[in-house]
Amino acid sequence: MQILRIAIFCFSAVLTSLVNAQSSDPSAIIFNSELKPDIRVVIDISGSMKLNDPNNLRRPALELLVQLFPEGSKAGVWTFGQWVNNLVPSKNVQQAWRESALLQAKKINSVALYTNIPLALEQAVSDIDSLDLLYDVQLILLTDGMVDISKSAADNDRARERVINDLLPKLRKAGVTIHTVALSKNADQELMERLAVETGGLAAVAETADDLARIFLQAFDAAAPAEQLPLDGGTFIVDSTIEEFSALLFRKSEAASVQLIAPDGTRHSIDDQDASVNWFRQDNYDLITIKSPMAGEWAIDAELEPDSRVTIVSHLNLKVSPLKKGSFTDDSRQLLALLAEAETTIVKPEFLNLVDMSVDVQRREDSQSWHISLSGSDPIPESGVFQSAIEMTNTVGVYDVTVKAIGKTFSRQHKQTIAVREPFDIRVSSSHDNPLIHTVNLFARNPEIDFNSTEVSANVTLVDGSVKSMPVVETAERRWKLIIDSGLQPAAYSVNFELKGQLFDGQSFNKRTPSVQITPVDTGAEPVVAAPEPEPQVEEALTVAEDAQPVMLPEPKPTMEEATDKRIDWAKIATYVGVGLANLLVIGLGYWVYKVVTGTATRSEVLESSDDVEIEDGLMDTDEGPVAPVLVADVEVGDDSDAAPESATGPKLDTLDDFDLGGGEELDLDESLEFSESIDVDKSDMAEVDELDLDMGDDEAAATSMVDIDDIDDFLDLPEDAIDIDPSKDKG
Repeated sequence: MQILRIAIFCFSAVLTSLVNAQSSDPSAIIFNSELKPDIRVVIDISGSMKLNDPNNLRRPALELLVQLFPEGSKAGVWTFGQWVNNLVPSKNVQQAWRESALLQAKKINSVALYTNIPLALEQAVSDIDSLDLLYDVQLILLTDGMVDISKSAADNDRARERVINDLLPKLRKAGVTIHTVALSKNADQELMERLAVETGGLAAVAETADDLARIFLQAFDAAAPAEQLPLDGGTFIVDSTIEEFSALLFRKSEAASVQLIAPDGTRHSIDDQDASVNWFRQDNYDLITIKSPMAGEWAIDAELEPDSRVTIVSHLNLKVSPLKKGSFTDDSRQLLALLAEAETTIVKPEFLNLVDMSVDVQRREDSQSWHISLSGSDPIPESGVFQSAIEMTNTVGVYDVTVKAIGKTFSRQHKQTIAVREPFDIRVSSSHDNPLIHTVNLFARNPEIDFNSTEVSANVTLVDGSVKSMPVVETAERRWKLIIDSGLQPAAYSVNFELKGQLFDGQSFNKRTPSVQITPVDTGAEPVVAAPEPEPQVEEALTVAEDAQPVMLPEPKPTMEEATDKRIDWAKIATYVGVGLANLLVIGLGYWVYKVVTGTATRSEVLESSDDVEIEDGLMDTDEGPVAPVLVADVEVGDDSDAAPESATGPKLDTLDDFDLGGGEELDLDESLEFSESIDVDKSDMAEVDELDLDMGDDEAAATSMVDIDDIDDFLDLPEDAIDIDPSKDKG
């Protein structure tokens, strides 16, 4: 027993020493992070894609990825709408797999009913409990919509919450990286960004379908970065260690021709190539792969777009530590790079002294760039690993980080794209009922924050420069909110938050967010002039009720002019009253004159007619032909109304105005004429009304309700071509 304990102790000591040795060796960080890629592409085929991708450019974009998947990797393709279909099974990438995938890509369309993102994520990683540890699972999700599983908004909201609260933590724990591509502004970009940020992936927005190929390529580069040759002015250097190169060349025009010129002057084109050349041409790019290429300088005869590149397979490799694709401004980023031959780090000083190792960083938003020389250090690092902090990436933005190794007879390039964000997202919304009430929502993007141990308070800087410290209300995991009532005097002010707590690894943090400006809507009150801003003095904290009642900001004291304006002006009131009485007197006099004039008439012109008028079938027969009736009564009126007994026709009418309704009321026929139900309208004389030509009036809600289209996916569903079927029912 004692011998066994000694053996276990010795084994533990050896294992510990090996681990410590690896952790102290920077090259181990690079080699240990290299896993084979397992790429899973998930594509939306909902009906709305007919609008956002009318030319179905998802097909050529996928075909490009199929051609680029490296040998030895795994890859699979899923499509989704209401259901999820495994279009191309996830298998090892070989030539047979590529040919099958290219055939299946032709089935991509826009016929599905819904946008079932939760089911798509579940099916694409259905093996989440048994993932191969030798592979790095990278998921590329393309969609143009929001979580949409039914016509019920409540069902859709619950499904979205399930993605955030259940699926996302499980995917993050399993080490799955998600890269999202949102096609159209209608996509749920907040959800897409959260999926990417919390799994260390990239979130991109394709403004148009024409951008799909390059956005897909960006996601692919993040999922499976490939070693490249620097492409300078249309030329690149091929050395003797390169077994194969692939030139992906984006053309400036579709019809442009492309030629590759070998070092000996031989020209290769799509119409003139030998067995060593594989040429794949699409509308806007050429992908040319040449095995056992001739060493020397190659040239490209074509006008190229900036995203063109040349990737290689070689025994001499530039290896770079992978940067986290989605990170935050307060994260530290250290870049490591080395040259390796047959998976062994090159440490010979006589070789490394001849290599120019550098880093170029460019921010996409403003094209600002930085250059760092890694080989400027003297002496050359004994470990063979060049390293440098890239502090310029501590500002929000998307950065292209390119490492180059230029030797006397070779050159290598490694490119990464990273997105740097603020660790906190602050959004302000106003109340619909009261625009002076604002809700300030705070979301901590970093999933490593321990929500339960984090304390948050808000600082509100008022118009006079004073600062009010206010507590906030927790609404969900890593979410807080503050509700502020601006009061009757709208004025601009700002809000920021302070957070104190711990990360899940036990590291403590104390952060202050950037300030957001809030300008309440002007309700017509006199504007408040901001005083010169003194040094903020934090005052006593105000308390906020647990039910998040609005916090009332102090109202500035009214000025002397404002106080004077609020006094009652009796002179104006007297003037308004006098004008009103005068108007009433004029109206009464006019009415009296009208009654005197109209009272002299003894008979209506209609009743004085010498001809009888008969009402039949809803029309009156006159000398000029049938006309619409002007008097609503189921009676026959002659030229002598006295001939008709009162028992038959009712009391004799002196005028049309004097029709006694009983109870002392009179019918004013000048103001209202209606047809009696007793009139039989001849329907044959009516114009035909199309059953769909419905007059909705001004009621837009009624018009909308006549066509029950809950979403564009339903409207564009084409079931005869659909591949969006329930796989569980497909037993054939």
